[in-house]
Amino acid sequence: MSGVSIIPAHLWTPHFGLYGEKSGFDSLAECFGDLASYVPAIETGLSSDPAMNWRVPSLDGVSIVSFSDAHSLPKLGRELTVFRGEPTYDSLLDSLRNQAIEYTLEMFPEGGKYHHAGHRKCGVRLSPPEWTANGERCPECGRKLTSGVMQRIEGLAERIVSTSMGDDGLIHGDDCRPPFRTMIPLRQIIAEALGRGVETKAVTGAYHKLVEELLGVGHRIYRRRAGRGRRGQGQNGKRDHFIWLRRRVWSSEHLA
Repeated sequence: MSGVSIIPAHLWTPHFGLYGEKSGFDSLAECFGDLASYVPAIETGLSSDPAMNWRVPSLDGVSIVSFSDAHSLPKLGRELTVFRGEPTYDSLLDSLRNQAIEYTLEMFPEGGKYHHAGHRKCGVRLSPPEWTANGERCPECGRKLTSGVMQRIEGLAERIVSTSMGDDGLIHGDDCRPPFRTMIPLRQIIAEALGRGVETKAVTGAYHKLVEELLGVGHRIYRRRAGRGRRGQGQNGKRDHFIWLRRRVWSSEHLA
């Protein structure tokens, strides 16, 4: 089983995550027993980021990665992991086992469905201090609240972790583990700007239009940096210009 690896997904989701409130497990060892050595990494899920996971000592020996759901095509890539090395299974597994990844790209965890405890029907959302002060019952209807990821992490965390933004634009911790970057999906930005739902026709149309326009700009930047064009010559007070060559951006050498 030397080539076997297990990566628990959306680790903290209350109902189905391995560390979720309903799981009954407080560590990888409790869940996997003598198979815990086959778990080289855990996946954060939308409601947590690496810095939150760094506070939990039982996760010190594993890589912290982020991915998006393959069953939701428009959301592919909203969270991802950048790996080092060759794009092979063995290289990937080696990177996970040695925490040798470049960085992860994360949504802001506050935007996740389960970041804080709450009761959706009553519109109640409680931070960990509010949860402690008010108890586990909804202050509006008295039903049991769904515990949030922050509440669960506070229960298992044993330390405070300091973070800082590096010159590379990535968020680094004080323990030299792989950094991460946070972002907001373009569809969400458009939805908030238009005051519409993310899945509405207006937002989808604006999204595709922006992507097409920005992709064209990106192609031009790529061709310019690759030297695939020729310069005009400045003369008589007129700026020089750059003439784009009509060549395919992705040629056979890039796809080989």
